[in-house]
Amino acid sequence: VGITNVIADSFDIDTASGNVVFDKCDADKIDVDTASGDVSGTFLSEKNFDVDTASGDVNTPRSSKGGVCKVDTASGDVDLDIV
Repeated sequence: VGITNVIADSFDIDTASGNVVFDKCDADKIDVDTASGDVSGTFLSEKNFDVDTASGDVNTPRSSKGGVCKVDTASGDVDLDIV
């Protein structure tokens, strides 16, 4: 799933497998749940990151005030940033 230049109230993405990529997107509430796949990309405003991965590396900015970004993946890397 690739999402580019989309601003929404919320994102709720649930996938069994495959990568999820955000490119310059934003929402007050972001919820990504995937059994297998990487989650990566950029957001336009600060987020409170809540990331859980059973097997994978996590690279996100320090949580701050702003919207909520929750990512759950059983197997996959999480690499998110703010632009």
